[in-house]
Amino acid sequence: MDKWMLKAWEWLWPEMRKILSALLLVAIVSFAVFLLVHYGGVTRASVAFLLPVVIAAIRWGPVAAMAATITGVVPMVFLLYDPIYDLKVSDPQQVLDLGLYVFVAVVVSRLAAQLSEARVRAEANVLRQAVVDSVSHELRTPLASILGSATVLDSAEPVANDRRLAGLVHGIREEAERLDREIQMLLDASRVSVDRIEPKKDLADPADIINSAIVRRRRHISGHSLELEIAEDMPFVFVDSAMIEQALVQIVDNAGKYSPSSSHIRVDARASNNHVTITVTDQGAGFTAEEIRGARERFFRGHRHTLVTGSGLGLWIANAFIAANNGVLTIESAGPGRGSTVIMTLPSAKETTDRLESANARNDD
Repeated sequence: MDKWMLKAWEWLWPEMRKILSALLLVAIVSFAVFLLVHYGGVTRASVAFLLPVVIAAIRWGPVAAMAATITGVVPMVFLLYDPIYDLKVSDPQQVLDLGLYVFVAVVVSRLAAQLSEARVRAEANVLRQAVVDSVSHELRTPLASILGSATVLDSAEPVANDRRLAGLVHGIREEAERLDREIQMLLDASRVSVDRIEPKKDLADPADIINSAIVRRRRHISGHSLELEIAEDMPFVFVDSAMIEQALVQIVDNAGKYSPSSSHIRVDARASNNHVTITVTDQGAGFTAEEIRGARERFFRGHRHTLVTGSGLGLWIANAFIAANNGVLTIESAGPGRGSTVIMTLPSAKETTDRLESANARNDD
């Protein structure tokens, strides 16, 4: 029993301290208003009682702000309403004033609390980004050395002639590459988690983006049959090419990860109706209707996919990067075990230019 009471007190005391601090502010403001009324002849100072409400909301949260609001009614009636130094409220106008005070105090306290929460979130984002940048730098520096050394060893003749050594070196290289992908995933997730993603857009050739993404993941999907088809005379797109490339890398990664070895993966790109569509089709695990609805959510993993290592961030990151570039990510599947098709739709440079010109024309009008 004593232990339970101690835990309850440990939980209650911080909240009580916040409320007591808010009440102390109300007392200080009440004393100041008393001096103004008694010695200065001031009769209109009810707005002063909003001050402890705002401070309490910013410093100690909505509960303390509500305590300041309710407590502030007593000195306001006692000091400002006729007859002064009396707690009677008989005039309908005074009742209306009190109701207005409580309403304004509640609204102001909510706004102040939201402002405080936004500041805390912003500080947390800055701290998180600093930690991620620091950790990724500290990991990637030695990782680059490991990858470089493993690559050199992999091509060395003594290693190539020794099957056991070759297997060990190949394993080191594969695990280092996997760790590199996980670090990149962490960086991308951190970037998406920030409230606003600001793409650095420029004209880009979809073929260059696709080829670069395929080159980055060629080893990862080397056990699959890859078919690449890019239509001729593709229009340029006005996007952050690094973002779109990384989104495509995530999609191709998933196609290789959840498809059986030697299965077929097809990547094609074509233009239609002022849009460019990049489609990745695989013969893998596929999606249920429920999985399609949740696939773009953070940390989502279907129950059928738990045997495959993954973080559940890939399609979430891809969707966020594509959406930041005014694109759309669509997922289609005939059902479990029947493969999937992931479609990235991006506005062509012409469509983007026409939209900007139309917006500028409206602004001029």
